[in-house]
Amino acid sequence: MKRKNNIRKIIQIIFFLLIGIVAAAELMPLHALCPFGGVVTLYSLITQGTLIQKIHMSSIVLMSLIFLLSILFGPVFCGWVCPLGSVQEWIGELGKKIFPKRYNLFIPSKIDRGLSF
Repeated sequence: MKRKNNIRKIIQIIFFLLIGIVAAAELMPLHALCPFGGVVTLYSLITQGTLIQKIHMSSIVLMSLIFLLSILFGPVFCGWVCPLGSVQEWIGELGKKIFPKRYNLFIPSKIDRGLSF
């Protein structure tokens, strides 16, 4: 299990750095690497019958791949590839180290249950 976590961390760091380098070097538009543009375009296509012209085609391809991976393997993209998911996980791990006894106990459970919806 420890080995799997180490491999996952390495993959997260690689994708985090790769996307950061591509963004900093302006090798391609950053939205070309983000699947959310595909979601927005799909929503526009369903509701208005038109595609959003500013969205890069790779966003739609990425969105399709992520849907397929999610169906086959669960939340693989958010936990292994997405830089935002990686940062959220790293901040969570830092919180566990800083607040070992109070981690996830700052908000009362009644309020947490209501906010989770």
